[in-house]
Amino acid sequence: MPWQPASTHLAVLLPTLHMLPVIAVTAIGRGKHDRSAIVLWAWLTGAMLGSGRLAVHYIRLRRQLRPVSPTLQRELALAATLDARTMRRLRLHPDRPTGLWGPRALLLLPPDFVECFDAYERPLVLQHERVHLHRRDPLWRLLAELAVAVLWFHPLAWLALPCFRLDQELACEECVLRDTP
Repeated sequence: MPWQPASTHLAVLLPTLHMLPVIAVTAIGRGKHDRSAIVLWAWLTGAMLGSGRLAVHYIRLRRQLRPVSPTLQRELALAATLDARTMRRLRLHPDRPTGLWGPRALLLLPPDFVECFDAYERPLVLQHERVHLHRRDPLWRLLAELAVAVLWFHPLAWLALPCFRLDQELACEECVLRDTP
């Protein structure tokens, strides 16, 4: 096509582009105090501290675990219909009944489980914890904790974690109540 002069109304609509020289653009990023490197190191330090906190917490939990005594196993077998797989996952821990994430999810019970819960409550508590294991909630809880360790700087991550745990608990309660006559 032959060259035609541009119309004047197009020049008014199009913005003017200003180009910076290449030297000026590259010189900005090579300053003595590069902020992006400082931000990266700050984020990496926070993520490492969060992951380290999680690792220390896991090691402490694992050290406090004790095997379930045979008498407690018999009482639990009478209290609820537990399969052999769940019986192998039982461990004693001084805290409340819960599930523990790890290479193999474990079901943690307090040593005074039989004294704390009556005959009606024991099967419900065990069923609640088995639902957690069945839904792989300990693994999802681990992934949520790792996400908070990576997003340590974001306040919504810290606010979302307790809500996530509460949603898991309510979902398990709903399953147990639905299956209970």
